[in-house]
Amino acid sequence: MREVIAVCRSSKRSRVRVAAVLDRYFWRIGDRTWRGRASNACLGRVSRELRAEAKRNTAVVIHEIRSARESRVPIVRIGSQTAFSPEGVVPIATHAARSGRRQPRSEGERARLAIVQIAALFHDLGKATELFQSKLRRGLKKNSKPEADAARHELVSAVVWDELVGPLDDPTLVERLRDLTPGDIDKACGTAVERVRRLHGKPYKPMELSFAERNASPVGREGTIAHAVGMLILTHHRLTEGSADHLRLLAASHVNTDVALKADDLNIAKGTPFWHDKQWIARLSRVAGGLRPSSSVPGLDMALRASLMFADHLGSALSEKREEVKGHLGNTRDGKPADPLDVHVFKVSERVLGCFDMLHRHRDRYPALGEDKVPIEIVHPEPAPEPFAWQNIAARAARQLCESREGGFFACLMAGTGTGKTRGAPSVLAGAAFGDARPERRYLRMTLALGLRSLASQSANDYVCALHFDPDDVSVLIGQPPVQFKEEVDDEARNDGSQSLITLPDWLRVERATGSVPIEGSEREADWLRRLSCDTD
Repeated sequence: MREVIAVCRSSKRSRVRVAAVLDRYFWRIGDRTWRGRASNACLGRVSRELRAEAKRNTAVVIHEIRSARESRVPIVRIGSQTAFSPEGVVPIATHAARSGRRQPRSEGERARLAIVQIAALFHDLGKATELFQSKLRRGLKKNSKPEADAARHELVSAVVWDELVGPLDDPTLVERLRDLTPGDIDKACGTAVERVRRLHGKPYKPMELSFAERNASPVGREGTIAHAVGMLILTHHRLTEGSADHLRLLAASHVNTDVALKADDLNIAKGTPFWHDKQWIARLSRVAGGLRPSSSVPGLDMALRASLMFADHLGSALSEKREEVKGHLGNTRDGKPADPLDVHVFKVSERVLGCFDMLHRHRDRYPALGEDKVPIEIVHPEPAPEPFAWQNIAARAARQLCESREGGFFACLMAGTGTGKTRGAPSVLAGAAFGDARPERRYLRMTLALGLRSLASQSANDYVCALHFDPDDVSVLIGQPPVQFKEEVDDEARNDGSQSLITLPDWLRVERATGSVPIEGSEREADWLRRLSCDTD
């Protein structure tokens, strides 16, 4: 039994409905306060009755009277999230929040953002070549076949970057970018041609990129701005090959020796390149002002690379079909010209900010359940007889482990059929999540992957009807295998110019992905299961 206190801040008719439920289980000790004793089962019933009648004006929390920490955090929270603080504290005064309030970026964060923005401005220099533009133009013809690139555009872009700033130290590089002219880039594109040809002819020889290698080791340049931007440009579609000693970069994954490289393939195609645009030069100079020499670059291989890749995905996915593009093409869509190359580059550079924030500022803000939103019998499982006794023991052990030290949590659950894995798994995860040594990480978000369609729908129904999760907190996604390996055209052979454009194949037919699970016995559930069984048959 638990000693609990309930506080109601509901308004209008919701206040009457909440009071009617709480009066049935506890006694009043104030105008909006109740106290009593309840088991997990009792608290589960109270929570379900309150949620069933919850409206916009509902706001109620239930605290357990325990030690200081446990008493502060509510074990049940229903209704408005603004009526109480995250710890369940009732405000004594309120005022409108200031709009647009946000924490300023740290100097290190501004420097990392500038690095990704610089990479976004340079990442598609190689698309302006005759090789790539001719490929896109041929792809617009009816019944055209996909073509493989003799040299991928990101390799050309990386070599041009290396010609511009590869061997420079950070302070010199920043000044170079601020004063860079279109003519400087034109000259670098010309000198890069022979280097790319050598890489195409000898793909298993070291690439000898100044930004990546010094003294026969890529480690020698790590941490510099030239290395960070260069590696982002080179790997924004695929990683490079490495030598046997892992000290040198090879061009094998970025060239195709089975395709001939013609004499003028690496020359800049007819038209005005995007780096001759005054806005591009102005943006480069402005962004370069945010670079910080000699600052560390954490997350280069994960967060920063993912930021650029996501921005490139968005820039391509948001491209618009056009009847004709006279200048350089950026990509095509459905056999029609799409965004010009300058438009695509600007779209990517504009969306880098949001993608960067998603992986930095908002990385802890994905939907998750607080302790008060998880069923009480999952957060605090009671002792049970065999074969379910392990659930309570494992959950307490996970909580104690995560409370004692900061870090990750890894566990293998090996149990036979009928031993309670469906209830035990979320209980153990809840114990680990809500026992985290860092309070800001005490949230539960879990993914259950199952191989059978019928088992997926059955498990989703169990989470709602047996474990008593709120239907709106459980989402179900049912479809065919999301990954298959087939002998099809490699992604480098696409002729639409957009390796970043994601399209769902025909075999991935998603049947249902919403924010709730139908309640057992409801008309909505019957209709859902009827459609599911038809698809399965």
